[in-house]
Amino acid sequence: MPGKRGLVFAVGTEPAPSIFAKYGCDILATDILPEKGVEKGWITDNQLCFGLESLNTRKLCNDVVLKERVQYRPVDMNDIPDDLLGFDFNWSSCAFEHLGSIEKGLMFLKNQLKTLKPGGWSVHTTEFNISSNDETQDHNDTVIFRQRDIEHIVNELKKEGHFVEEIDFSIGGLPEDYQVDVSPHRQEVHVKLQVGRFVVTSLGIIIQKKG
Repeated sequence: MPGKRGLVFAVGTEPAPSIFAKYGCDILATDILPEKGVEKGWITDNQLCFGLESLNTRKLCNDVVLKERVQYRPVDMNDIPDDLLGFDFNWSSCAFEHLGSIEKGLMFLKNQLKTLKPGGWSVHTTEFNISSNDETQDHNDTVIFRQRDIEHIVNELKKEGHFVEEIDFSIGGLPEDYQVDVSPHRQEVHVKLQVGRFVVTSLGIIIQKKG
């Protein structure tokens, strides 16, 4: 891990950059322009990054090391700059469902691979519709991906020669898996939640760029 380069999209105030820095990685942390994030109302629940000062609030890394190894840059996930290249890995946490439409989210999954070296890895999570594989929420500040949407992009990526880990579509069988957190989403158990007419959970996609 030491010496590897990582890129995070829509970082907010998540702790991962400080942890990777602590273990010797160089990280570029990106997020939407602060003024655009404020416009969208993403100023609660630590959803928005305002610079390096947002990325070590838990003090998981020495501040000096953080400044040496982590850089911050505003980036629009719908328009990834051409100079973001050569990263060993990248990731995002429940972000690409906020790009405006299902189509834009799926396009991001293709475009983000351009930032990686051949053989590089990407890990992205998103909201997943467990209510329906037909009806869903699209063209909204938050879209909800169906199983068929995920299967479509996985097939596209595989056709292009990339490796995709098998997707786990199971909803789980523990008691917590049958509890649904409704708005304003303050329950301690937050595995499944109500978004509009749909019940959603999180789903992860792991991709290795073709070598």
